[in-house]
Amino acid sequence: MDIFTQNIDGLHKKAGSQHVYELHGSIQTATCPSCQAVYDLPYLLKEEVPVCQRVSSDGSTCGRVLKNRCCPIWRYGQTFRPSGDITSENGHILVVMGTSLEVAPARYIPEDAAHDPSIFMVMMNLSETEFDPLFDLVFHERIGDLVKAL
Repeated sequence: MDIFTQNIDGLHKKAGSQHVYELHGSIQTATCPSCQAVYDLPYLLKEEVPVCQRVSSDGSTCGRVLKNRCCPIWRYGQTFRPSGDITSENGHILVVMGTSLEVAPARYIPEDAAHDPSIFMVMMNLSETEFDPLFDLVFHERIGDLVKAL
């Protein structure tokens, strides 16, 4: 199962989920903009200004200020399609839960999946979205109530 999430807390991965795509990045890691070394949250929290500690072949320390990976690739309004490869080869059901689908890149996922008629699409959201007509089943209920009923 692939999970596309807009959450930046990293809890899907922490819970053991595999194939998690964090669409807006994660607060759990930061990267050196120079050498691309990745540091985890415990290191980031212990430093007042977290800097890269990687030592190069000449013995010098990189020292660049680390960049958090939240919103790492795109800016608001920029086109990024994480779901370009969604086909029935990857799965036959798409469940979208708890999102208005107003923000890219998540808004493209159901639109891209709708191109493959063998993918059964389910929307679970408290309010209506402009994408509801693309879905085979639509529930406008509280997510907690729907999950309990399942």
